[in-house]
Amino acid sequence: MAAMAELTVPKKTQEDQHRAANPENSAWVSANAGSGKTYVLALRVIHLMLSGTAPSRILCLTFTKAAAAEMSNRVFEKLSHWAMLDDGALAKEITKVTGQPASAKILRRGRQLFALALDTPGGLKIQTVHAFCEALLHQFPLEANVSGHFQVLDDFAQKALLEESRKRILLKANRGDEILSGAFDTAMNFGSDDAMFKALDALVREREGFLDWVDIGIDAAMAPMFDHFQMAANSQLEDIEAQSLSLTNVSDKQWLEIANLTKEIGGARNLEAALTIEQFLSTSEPARKSSLRAKLLLTKSGTPRASVFTKAVNEQMPELPELIEEETENLLAGIEKIKTWKILNGSRALFKIALETLETYGRLKHSRGFVDYDDLINRAANLLMRSEIRQWVQYKLDRGIDHLLIDEAQDTSPRQWQIVDAITEDFHSGETASLRTRTVFAVGDEKQSIYSFQGAEPEAFERQAQALKQRVAQSGKNFESVNLHLSFRSTKAVLSAVDKVFENPENAKGLNHDGASTIHESIRGNDPGLVEVWPLYEKEKTEKPSEWLAPLDHQTAEDPAVVLANRIALAIKSWIGTPLEGTGNPIRHGDILILVRKRDRFVTALTRAMKNEGLSVAGSDRLKLTEHIAVEDLLALGRFVLMPEDDLSLAAFLKSPIFGISEQTLFDISVDRKKRSLWHQISYLANENNTSAKYIFEKIKQLLKSSKTLPVYEFYAQLLGPMGGRKAFVHHLGNEVEEILDAFLNQCLAYDQLGRRGLEDFIARLTGSAPDIKRELDLGRDEIRIMTVHASKGLEAPIVFLVDSCGPAFGANHRPAVMKVQIEEEETFLWQPTKNDGIGVTQTSLALVEQRAGEEYRRLLYVGMTRAADRLIVCGYKGSGDLKYSHWHPMVWQALEDGSREILDADGISTAIRWVGNEVGTTRQPTPHESIETASAKTLPDWMLTKPAFEPPPPRPLTPSGAYFTIDEDIGDVKYAPSEASRGDAALRGTISHKLLQYLPEYAPDQRRNVAEGYIARLGLAADMAQKLVEDVLAILEHSDFAPIFSDNSQAEVSIAGHINLKSGRRLISGQIDRLLVEDDHIWIIDYKTGRQIPANAEEISGSYLSQLALYQHIIAQVYPNRAVKCALLWVEGPKLMPVGDGPLARQLEIVINESGGAS
Repeated sequence: MAAMAELTVPKKTQEDQHRAANPENSAWVSANAGSGKTYVLALRVIHLMLSGTAPSRILCLTFTKAAAAEMSNRVFEKLSHWAMLDDGALAKEITKVTGQPASAKILRRGRQLFALALDTPGGLKIQTVHAFCEALLHQFPLEANVSGHFQVLDDFAQKALLEESRKRILLKANRGDEILSGAFDTAMNFGSDDAMFKALDALVREREGFLDWVDIGIDAAMAPMFDHFQMAANSQLEDIEAQSLSLTNVSDKQWLEIANLTKEIGGARNLEAALTIEQFLSTSEPARKSSLRAKLLLTKSGTPRASVFTKAVNEQMPELPELIEEETENLLAGIEKIKTWKILNGSRALFKIALETLETYGRLKHSRGFVDYDDLINRAANLLMRSEIRQWVQYKLDRGIDHLLIDEAQDTSPRQWQIVDAITEDFHSGETASLRTRTVFAVGDEKQSIYSFQGAEPEAFERQAQALKQRVAQSGKNFESVNLHLSFRSTKAVLSAVDKVFENPENAKGLNHDGASTIHESIRGNDPGLVEVWPLYEKEKTEKPSEWLAPLDHQTAEDPAVVLANRIALAIKSWIGTPLEGTGNPIRHGDILILVRKRDRFVTALTRAMKNEGLSVAGSDRLKLTEHIAVEDLLALGRFVLMPEDDLSLAAFLKSPIFGISEQTLFDISVDRKKRSLWHQISYLANENNTSAKYIFEKIKQLLKSSKTLPVYEFYAQLLGPMGGRKAFVHHLGNEVEEILDAFLNQCLAYDQLGRRGLEDFIARLTGSAPDIKRELDLGRDEIRIMTVHASKGLEAPIVFLVDSCGPAFGANHRPAVMKVQIEEEETFLWQPTKNDGIGVTQTSLALVEQRAGEEYRRLLYVGMTRAADRLIVCGYKGSGDLKYSHWHPMVWQALEDGSREILDADGISTAIRWVGNEVGTTRQPTPHESIETASAKTLPDWMLTKPAFEPPPPRPLTPSGAYFTIDEDIGDVKYAPSEASRGDAALRGTISHKLLQYLPEYAPDQRRNVAEGYIARLGLAADMAQKLVEDVLAILEHSDFAPIFSDNSQAEVSIAGHINLKSGRRLISGQIDRLLVEDDHIWIIDYKTGRQIPANAEEISGSYLSQLALYQHIIAQVYPNRAVKCALLWVEGPKLMPVGDGPLARQLEIVINESGGAS
């Protein structure tokens, strides 16, 4: 926001600010975005202290810790500045605050305020609602029924405690609790386990209202619901289905007449309908009858058929259409009745599980001295509202609070308003009201209420304003309702665009309680600004096939998100260092804020694009802790110390910054280690005085020892502290990793405080919960910020990109897991697992939720647009389908199009529309070569403006088993290769034989037959084939000549990969060896064959088999260069082991190299 001292503030705005800050008045301030609400808050706090109010008697409640810190800084900045001023300058400053000349007494008071505020015990009470509630509970622990030294659970610890609660009730159900066991059976028959657990999580969040509702017992709470739907609480599904079938106006005789008529007239549709009627009449099972009626009368989507029978049938029986219409209505009523019973019965079961879960969770918290964040609000509200102690608590509070200030009032939840009302109940009544001045001040903007997921209700903003106005009026005190329209942040161009967008009543729905259009004024009316809307980037309807080597989440260059990201990055690069039109200052990276609705693939693409352009970009403002590479390294260490044979985890940890060993060093340590684990190999090399191994060994040995004795926190704190881990991470990953390491250690500490000491359990819980870490981006750093609109609340930037991903305002993930519904004028709960399970009351509730989601979606647009001070760029991307919702981009484009001019590039292609609606006498017309992003495009090198040459994707890897069939010409005799007729049978035998030969060697000889027969029995093979397979495999395993192949030195199904230089170019080889025997001086490659025609000798082996072995030998020889690599085929039918000499293999490899063609 522009500094107010540099601007001439209109007299009307000054008067409004003074009315809002007047310590004699209670005030309700509705402040537009950028209109200086934080300034007015600080102004009121200072004015209150100037008027003689002790700092300790002022309580200011804010929405976030950042907001509390900002306001506290503003107050102390001002007061510290005052302490150093001479009398004349100080008098001017005080007059700005009070609007009145400063007396000598006020001057002395103003100069003392800084020291007074610093010396106040506990400091100025500028805090979040949660912090206030925590302090309140610590002050009244007995009355609130909490531990005197309780601790607040963070998200990770809360999830862990809830998980423990679930496990306990599952164990209780399994141990014979019939009520709980029956509830689980019913709930999981109604919905999936995933839906059930989501519903349980929802009830944990809504537990205060839910527990109040079921306080009389679940059956009693749900009795009015069963009565409302005219069902007995103990009714069964069969009863309901029978009742539904009785809802009919068509007798069986009439149905038979209809069936006979339709058969007589004929036609496919009529005959199918007749068959369905006959099936319906012949069955007595209610569920089957209902299904057949639905098949006859409804479409697959459950809507009535336009016409059940053909025109000829309807003409023969004129009364039939009306009869079918009535019957369809009866059917739909019956279906609704069945769904209603299912939802009531399923909900009742879920609620029993939820109640048990909440009671268990509550006992665990209480026994361990914990409260969670919801408890802070709920227990504080209950404490202040309990009739038997509320007067005592309010009396104690009254002695400490005279003035309450509420920031971001539009985001205050109903439960938090109850706390505010309880605190201020006696401000305007009783003895204290007449003895001293006590005020309430609230500031907010209902247009910026975007936290409904935290319980905020924008309509409460106006409701609370009217309630406060009434209480103050009854007390005879002064109340001011103040509207602040003047923006100190944005230029006229930005604000006029905002007003134009929300001038449309459809766009303004939910913005204000009265539906009025937005009104903004700018103090920067003479500063030029800029608003552009870029065309929406769309996905091509026919995409080119992606490269087969690309990962599943690979973003192609044609992806609209990537295209837009690249355009933004190039635009920003061209702007950096150029003057900003509104201020004349050179544009810096830190001047740019990019806002998205959610963190999706676009954020990744944009970050990559900006780094590719050399731009300075801040990291993500929110990330999953377990996905950060530093945390992955720490978890790899944890997995290794739990199981030292875990080679992969140890290798990952060795590659971390703590050791930072190279790929070559890791290979040198790992290679030729026989069957030793990587850790044992390091130990072995350390004893052989290998320098690298010795250093690693000593450090890891210390970690292994510590892991067995230290709690989780101390184990990792030792690594990151005395052992130098933090220093290594910071050196390699930068200072940002400090925040991640601190968050990880906080999770460790929270886990230990739960009373557990198990590293394995900690890792499982952390990776299972994957907690989000919210990072406070340093606004002082010169970095481009990318964040969601939600996270940007309270922030601003000279240049803002607002990016629309064109996702729906209300999607499946927004649907409540548990519905709040109105039945008999009472709010109750119902569980609807899927969209198709809905009934009338839940659909009504869902429609209201969807409506509110749409309203908040439009408020998000308002918040996003008003973050911009000088430039606003609205852009977006979408899929290939048509837009089905009113999205941000089309809302802005359609609103601004008529007042904008078109921007064309050098080729005459439209690149944007630029808003000029605030310019007098302008008309929309194309303006060539004027796009702001191309202003310095000429400075870009030619290669950046030239489309790169096409690079064909690499060929698929050459598989040894298929290499022979890539040879262009038919070479060699293949008479022993399987014929087409036998391939299907042989493939089945081969698959089963390979499985048995892979796993049976791991069993004791006397167990192998039972294991083999049990495995094959599950496959349903013919008896003779099954018996033959078992006998063939056991014959191999029991044959003494084959014993070395299946010894402890051998491995089954060994995956290999490498390269070979073919005549056509270098190719990747990828395959799997059936059995690999590794001896000290030689290697055996064994490949199983199940063909029934066994060659007499190696000379008769087919070229395909020789090619396969030759490629295996080629790769393994590279891995073990100093050992002889031998190959053999093991024919299962014989059994017969057929070694293949090096000569035939070398000749076959030469053939493959010289004549291999296309991809296999």
